[in-house]
This record gives sequence, structure tokens and C-alpha cells, in this order.
Amino acid sequence: PRAYARLVPERKDDLAWENDKVAFRCYGPALRAGDEASGIDLWAKKVPRPVIDRWYADDLAGRRSYHEDHGEGYDGYQVGDSPGCGGLVIWQDDKPVPADVYDQAAIRFTKPDVVEIETTYTYPAIQGKVYHETRTLTLRLGQHLNEITSRFTLDAGQRRPAAGLDVAVGLMAQTPAAKFTCRPESGVMAVWDVLMPGKEPLGLGALVPPGARMVRLAHTTTEPKADQVFAVVRTDDQGRIRYRAGFGWKGDGATPSQQAWLDSLDNARQAGGN
Repeated sequence: PRAYARLVPERKDDLAWENDKVAFRCYGPALRAGDEASGIDLWAKKVPRPVIDRWYADDLAGRRSYHEDHGEGYDGYQVGDSPGCGGLVIWQDDKPVPADVYDQAAIRFTKPDVVEIETTYTYPAIQGKVYHETRTLTLRLGQHLNEITSRFTLDAGQRRPAAGLDVAVGLMAQTPAAKFTCRPESGVMAVWDVLMPGKEPLGLGALVPPGARMVRLAHTTTEPKADQVFAVVRTDDQGRIRYRAGFGWKGDGATPSQQAWLDSLDNARQAGGN
């Protein structure tokens, strides 16, 4: 068991990272013409050992698909152009405005106990202004949640802080039957769903600053056709926000029920603030 991160240029510029509990990826420039955006995908792994390298190698070689469970878990989560599992959007006129796939990505460090990665994004012009996001994600061994700090700036050259900007952390459900939990007073937001119809239950969660406004919206542009939920927060005077987001699922043995998932989010909030 260890934390691990890797750029995957052979799979259309993916950036993937994992620990002993969970795995994630985000999408790069090779997918700019597709539906993918700045959302965070998740890989539901069952084993504590690293799986990223083997899953990619087997899939690309045609030996077996990582969309099917061969005993270690699988990629059954659909992101589309949504925020996925804890991605960010700019919140404009009560609607989400996502960025496209990352412009640049870097692994700041990958150690056995922690990984830290950084991605940058450019948003479509909003009222004549072009915003940029620099997103830093840290994943520690034994944790289900990424620690995320994002800084929003204006103008590619000067990078002036976008202070007081409304942005939103999002969670994308997978089916219309998903159950949503919104606790603005404590800053806990969660979804309880299944990865795919008939498959194992899945819990998504985000810990945001208390008092954030939480909004549930239908996702209609790409698959999946389900609801998503957002926590709207405002950047500080340096254009930054900090939060945590991630998932657990019944297949890993640590998330047997919706109540167990909510309890784990409450415990994480009490143990570590945002």
C-alpha cells in the first residue's frame, strides 16, 4: 500500500492518483475536443495496493478493460462535463460554468504516504473576463478525501487574484434514485448512489466552509442523466478556496451504508476543519 500519482500521456493525457483506499483521475489536452471538462473521475478500487499502472497497461493492450471488475475494482463512474467527484465550477447567474480539461498538469511529489498534484484551467469568458484556476490536490495514505486548494486569477499575464468570486464545489450522482444530503450549517454535502444500476453502493462527499449555499440541479448536457449538487462559496482576498472531497463505496469494505458514509464525513470534519 502506498500513495502514487502519474501522468498518463499514452491514455490521452490523463493524470491519475491513488492511495490504499481510493483512486482518481482528471482529463488533459488530448480530450479537449470531447465532452470531458475539469471534473474529477473516480476509480473504485478494492485492494490496498496500487492499481493505476496495471489497469492502464491492461486496458491499452486489450487484455482486459478497467471498466469491468476483475477482482480489484473498476472504473464505473461517469463524469461527462460535470464536476464529477469534487471538481469546481464558476457560479454565474445561478448556473455552473465549467472549465475545459486542464491546460497544464504537474506532480509536485509522490511519496509512499502522500501525493500532491497541480493542474491549471482556463474558463470561458464571463462578462468579458477570463478566469484561470490553479488547483492543488493532496491525497494522504488512509484517507478517502482529497485536500484541495484552488486559486482563481484574472488575466493570463498578471494573474491578479479573483477575490470575492462565486465558485462551487460539485458532486455528480449516477442515477435518478440517488439520495442527497446537504448540511450547510456544518459544510457537509453528500450523495449516496450506485456506481451503475445493480452495482455496489457509492458515497460521494465534500467538506466545504460552513454556511455555503447548496443547490441541486439536473445534469442534462451529457451522460449521466442524473442530478448534481453544488456548494457555492466565495474566494478569499487571494482568490483561494479550500475544501475536501472524495468517495467511499461498499466494494472497499469501509463504506457499508449511507449512514456509515455520513458518519465518516462528520468525523473527518471534526478531525480536520475543511
